[in-house]
Amino acid sequence: GAGYIGSHACKALARAGFEPVAFDNLSTGWAEAVKWGPLVRGDLMDRAAVDAAFARYRPVAVMHFAALSLVGDSMADPGRYWRVNVGSALNLVEAAVAGLGGVDILVSNAGIQIVHPVQDFSYADWKKMMAIHVDGAFLTSRACLKHMYAQGRGGSIILIAEDGVDSLDFLAHRKHWRAESGQRGSGAGCHG
Repeated sequence: GAGYIGSHACKALARAGFEPVAFDNLSTGWAEAVKWGPLVRGDLMDRAAVDAAFARYRPVAVMHFAALSLVGDSMADPGRYWRVNVGSALNLVEAAVAGLGGVDILVSNAGIQIVHPVQDFSYADWKKMMAIHVDGAFLTSRACLKHMYAQGRGGSIILIAEDGVDSLDFLAHRKHWRAESGQRGSGAGCHG
């Protein structure tokens, strides 16, 4: 709630008549960005702090944006991003089940971006990126779905925000390849 996307989500919620509560450790966010409701300084990896926020504010809905979100950092230490972003999402799911009685919808857009021209994009970088995006989406969905099935309601929406290559560079190379090969038509991007 104190980062760029979270602060705009809080603004939209406030305009819709809700009082958004931003739960953030401020490692990459700013207290000044929290303008539309209270700020709870806490870490999603600290389940007791998450449970305390649920008990105090009794939310009707929960939104989770990437716990860690710095692109350069994610490239240098993708394992840490995997552990923290997936672990914090799982803590939030469990807290939502305990505090709200279930999970009806999951929206996840956390991920990492490794930007290289497609011809320089290594398979190792591809594997790192896909481990974050696909494994994180799978593990978070699986955690939610077991509760959704048990409560007999709910759905899952997975959004993967980054495609890992500089899209414009990729499209330029694809356009060039199509011109060279004589292929026509438009292509669709592959996003989860």
